[in-house]
Amino acid sequence: MKKKAPVASPLIPAPCFFRFLTFTPFFLLIASGFCETVQTSTATGQTIQYDGLTGIAIVQGNAKVQNSTGTLTADKITVDSFSKQGEAQGNVTLIDSSGTLKGSSATYNWQTSTGAVTNAMGISPPWRFTANRLNAVGPGVYQLYDGGFTSCDENPPHYEMRSQRAQIVVGKRATMYDSRFVLGDTPTFWTPYYTRTLKPRKYSLLIEPGQSARDGTTVRTIFGYPFSDNTYTKIKWDYLQNTGDGIGIEHHYGLPNVNGDLDTYYIRDLLTGTRRESIFWNHYQKFTPRLTLHSRVDYKSDQDFSNDFRDTGNQVPIENQVSGLLSESGFSYQLPKATLQADINRHDRFDNTLSSHAFISQLTLPSLSLNTIPLIWKKFPVYTSFTGTFLNQTIERTTPDQSLAYQRTAALGAQLKKDIRFNRATTLTPRLGYTETWQNRDLSSTTFSADPFFAGRYSTGLDLRRRLTRSLDSTFSYNRVARLKRNGFNSDSVADDHGIETNSVSLTLYRSIGRNTRVTVGSGYDFRQAPFSNPDQYKHVSARVSPPFLDLQYEVMRDVTLYFRETYSVFDQFSQNSIRYPLNTSGEIQFGNGIDPTFFSQGFSFTKTPPGQDASLLLTNKFKFYLTPRWYIDAFISYNAVPTNRIDYRRFLPVEKTISVVRDLHCWLLRMTFSDRPGRREAYFYVDLKANLSAQNNIFTSNGLSMYGDRTMEKGEGQIFPQTVPPPVAPPPPPK
Repeated sequence: MKKKAPVASPLIPAPCFFRFLTFTPFFLLIASGFCETVQTSTATGQTIQYDGLTGIAIVQGNAKVQNSTGTLTADKITVDSFSKQGEAQGNVTLIDSSGTLKGSSATYNWQTSTGAVTNAMGISPPWRFTANRLNAVGPGVYQLYDGGFTSCDENPPHYEMRSQRAQIVVGKRATMYDSRFVLGDTPTFWTPYYTRTLKPRKYSLLIEPGQSARDGTTVRTIFGYPFSDNTYTKIKWDYLQNTGDGIGIEHHYGLPNVNGDLDTYYIRDLLTGTRRESIFWNHYQKFTPRLTLHSRVDYKSDQDFSNDFRDTGNQVPIENQVSGLLSESGFSYQLPKATLQADINRHDRFDNTLSSHAFISQLTLPSLSLNTIPLIWKKFPVYTSFTGTFLNQTIERTTPDQSLAYQRTAALGAQLKKDIRFNRATTLTPRLGYTETWQNRDLSSTTFSADPFFAGRYSTGLDLRRRLTRSLDSTFSYNRVARLKRNGFNSDSVADDHGIETNSVSLTLYRSIGRNTRVTVGSGYDFRQAPFSNPDQYKHVSARVSPPFLDLQYEVMRDVTLYFRETYSVFDQFSQNSIRYPLNTSGEIQFGNGIDPTFFSQGFSFTKTPPGQDASLLLTNKFKFYLTPRWYIDAFISYNAVPTNRIDYRRFLPVEKTISVVRDLHCWLLRMTFSDRPGRREAYFYVDLKANLSAQNNIFTSNGLSMYGDRTMEKGEGQIFPQTVPPPVAPPPPPK
């Protein structure tokens, strides 16, 4: 028999009106009193029976009852419209503001948001909990009996915390009594009480065991916690078997107008028998929309101690050797068309071969500068910019025995520039500039002079840009920079370089092919006179030619790019002969984008050296890819090739080998990092729940680097192997 198409029809409960429909969805208004509606619900089903005297409705076949507080679906639902109570049987799903519950049977009260579910399964992403019986005692508050919870989306899960009695507050906390940790089907350990937050975790904890050639066995620990809404603090503790224990604090703060970083580290080095510490503080503050403050303090206890790393690519940090104390502070005021800046700084130097303590190497009190943007005038249609500086600074000294002598310097300058466009393809830009410098000490003589002196410098030049074809551009440039004789406008003819610092022309050709393929070639010619100290410097005309270069960026295909650069030498300063050989050749081929999960590159750099010396060849490899769907590799390898005879390379000396292997354990993640540099070999291991890693991403996340190696707080594995939300799988069947 063919079913009729379902038709919707309203129903107002007795004593007002009643209608009975078979195989027809309908709307049920649950009322209290005589035609006084206090809460409206929608009920649909294939078969509905309603008793107006008792207010009981029975909905069967794809049954669904919904109102403003929750939705209940099942094979069969019995609803008491007076008590707002419902009973459901078979494939039960309850959805309210707290989340989703599934089970085999359930009771629910729409007015109090309470009820019970048997063989229940609930979701609070990324967590999932199950129970033989679940009592909803309030909005989002569940009591579990013979249940458990996990972040694994498999059914059955890879791991689970199980308990005879537990309480789940959705999105807040899980508390379990007489609990046990189960891996697969095997209970691993038991605890009488267990609790954990279900909120995105504020704190972060990183524990990395490892091995280092200098430090021996190492355990590096970083604990981070936001003590306020605008700060994030990390406490560092390093156990270094041979070196000692290192401690440090890293504090980040950020407000709309104030932000900064404070990083400290201290260790009592057992290998050197010294106490070593470092302090780094960087602060920025905006007082008004135009007035800002910037300051920085960088202190190292000795020149070998460093906690500052510079990225050389592919997340490879290299230590920046800084010694002593460097402190800087300054104000910047942004005028409508200029910037005014005032700075003071102090640099203390430490060298145990010269002094047993730090001494002032250079002091600046203050440094003032004013720079304008290019200005255009109504009656003078030439772009004009002005610069002005004043510097009160001591002469840098390298030993504490040298005197701390101040030198005051002031400079004013102006630059003129005008773009003259002849047609759509040709533009000429002449440039002219002049700078006058005043100093109260004569640094050109062996002894300081008390008489001030003036030094002038002018610069002139022009750029001629010409579009030769649709895809070929050329730029011809002329530049001349000359010093002026003191207190005059004549060229300094007594200087070794005749007072001419620059006097050259250059030509550059640029060719674009398609969207991502470009070729650039260029060279130049020097017109200066030979210096007095070397009158034969330009004996050969080729000595005036600057090394020609060629740059190529070629997109072989999508996600495959070739880079090549070659610089030729046309004159050898050592042999004083004209030559024709590459001075430096470098290149790289890239498969993919450097920020994509899959990437590979092979690079090289070949530098020609003077006769009698071996040429330098540096090879670099970067690659990252999925070895399998569960294994991910990220590596950087560089070698220095040593020739045995001219270009016969048979020896390869490793410069850097760093490889990170990441294993996706479904709901867990394992990272192993191995690093080998000259004099340093390290290995680190790290494992954590994906649910924990995803919570560590915040605006204060940064890389924490230890004193003796690469210690990275987050590597972004959560983006490589993201945490999956448990799907709404069916609840487990009831026990027989």
